[in-house]
Amino acid sequence: MTPDDRRPSLLMIVYYFPPLGMGGVQRPLKFAKYLPEFGWDVTVLAPHPGSYYHTDETLLSELPPEVPVERIAAPDPARWFPRGEAAIPQRAGLLKPLRHLREWLRWPDDKIGFAMRAAAHARRRRAERPFDVVWTSSPPPSVHLAGLRLKDNAGWIADFRDPWFPAIDDWGPTRMHAHWGRRMRRRIVRGADRLVAVNDGIAGILDAERPLHPTTVIHNGYDEADFPQAPPAPDPASPLALVCPGSFSPNTDPQPIFALVRTWLRSDPQRRVRLFHVGASIDLAPNAMATAMGLGDLYLDKGYMCHARSVELIGAADVLLIAVNPGDAYAANVPGRLFEALRTLRPLLLLAWPDGAAARLVRDIPGCRVVAPDDVAAGCTALDELARHPRGTPARPIDAIHTFDRREQSRRLAALCDAVRTERTEGEKR
Repeated sequence: MTPDDRRPSLLMIVYYFPPLGMGGVQRPLKFAKYLPEFGWDVTVLAPHPGSYYHTDETLLSELPPEVPVERIAAPDPARWFPRGEAAIPQRAGLLKPLRHLREWLRWPDDKIGFAMRAAAHARRRRAERPFDVVWTSSPPPSVHLAGLRLKDNAGWIADFRDPWFPAIDDWGPTRMHAHWGRRMRRRIVRGADRLVAVNDGIAGILDAERPLHPTTVIHNGYDEADFPQAPPAPDPASPLALVCPGSFSPNTDPQPIFALVRTWLRSDPQRRVRLFHVGASIDLAPNAMATAMGLGDLYLDKGYMCHARSVELIGAADVLLIAVNPGDAYAANVPGRLFEALRTLRPLLLLAWPDGAAARLVRDIPGCRVVAPDDVAAGCTALDELARHPRGTPARPIDAIHTFDRREQSRRLAALCDAVRTERTEGEKR
């Protein structure tokens, strides 16, 4: 096969990839799974898996056999200097210098070692397995530096799952580092052949930096293959199942959910309800929080589990509850589990500020209600309405959310890769 008639090849450079678990790995995994159907050979470049909150070995079985995953050993300062004062030895005189050293080693983020080694590895392997387009996906933001180093020899698409340096992570040891960070962000945004964002809010942030082309929005989503064609019918004698999918953490605080459910139950003590959480709990103790709010007898934390089992439990909900933290730092946040919640076709209550990205995404979808996290009265009214929906029956047609199907999203990314490859080829001929 000559270079001109071979299938086009995409090199995906990602840090968070199975067997690492949790929501961030789903996007690159599903693209790697479905892009070959649309004419693109895919190679994944990822680090050797290290310590992480949770792992899920079952996810790797979703990759087609023709998609290789090449692993790189890379230093990770996060393993040596975790954030938080409790992680730093408290011996006299050590706290300040160790904190300062940590900040220098973690800039622009603690995965910079992987980004540099990934770029070097890609250059070495190019002679053996050429690639037409490089796709880098953040977080971590430093992964895009690998794309920046490879852009002279291939097309480059930079994918943003989170905003660049959101306020809560906008740090650096000196003012000069902040200046370098702004310059680096401009070089990446303006240097990529295309930018992709997971929602309109992040796209607007990127477009303000004047990229070569307007940012393409390709949302996170759901994989139809993960959902049974005929989910089991609920037991009519069982308590109403309120399910909270996704991680609980200081950035995804369940407090508004607990407060709402407590008030809602007080309005009618005869209600028979169970409140479930399906997902990880990071730096929070949700069982203690629920008990403190008088919900201990009905709250059950299922914790983190393999993806297939978690989807099964989410699909058994009568009503799904998701909360997005208030404030500008979270305005562009759309929880990844929101899309799988939509695909269950169960009623969904989203506690989020009305002008945030998550609220804009779902407010017009049937079977969904959006309420501000602090408006408990409106939340109770919405929960009343959703709880009356006939159990086990769809609250929305599948056509209302088809745009979030992972296969359809992969089709869009493949078309973008085609455009970048064509532009690069025509540019080389001139």
